[in-house]
Amino acid sequence: SLPLKQKRLVIILATLFAVVITLAFLTRRPFFETGYFYPQLSDNINEIHIGLDPDATTRTVRYSDSAPLQILIHARGFAWTGASDTKTVRSTTTSESTYRVIYATETQGYFSELTYEIEVVIPRHRKNQMAVVFTDADGRQHSSGE
Repeated sequence: SLPLKQKRLVIILATLFAVVITLAFLTRRPFFETGYFYPQLSDNINEIHIGLDPDATTRTVRYSDSAPLQILIHARGFAWTGASDTKTVRSTTTSESTYRVIYATETQGYFSELTYEIEVVIPRHRKNQMAVVFTDADGRQHSSGE
């Protein structure tokens, strides 16, 4: 049998270990959330400028035979239990042939390693009629889609 002092030390260390493991688990909970946006654009729009605040780490364009024009903003990372991420349209402008949109995200709670991806889905029949330009929140260009 252990002396009383050693028993207390073992209980304290076991409790501390359990608290550390619990905190590590709560802060490393995988977080995946997608915001879906469906802009209704006229056929004369042939260029879309898309920005995100904060900036996206990945930007992709894909084409679909069945889906309408969609802009998806994926949030990925780790979060404390109860954390949330809201994606909203911060501003839009439309000229004769260009649609510009800036999205903003707002987080509630603790996140670690949170990144964003923008995915644009264009109807296949518009593939050669619409270009996608990715920008930051200030409108500075990153790269173009097809």
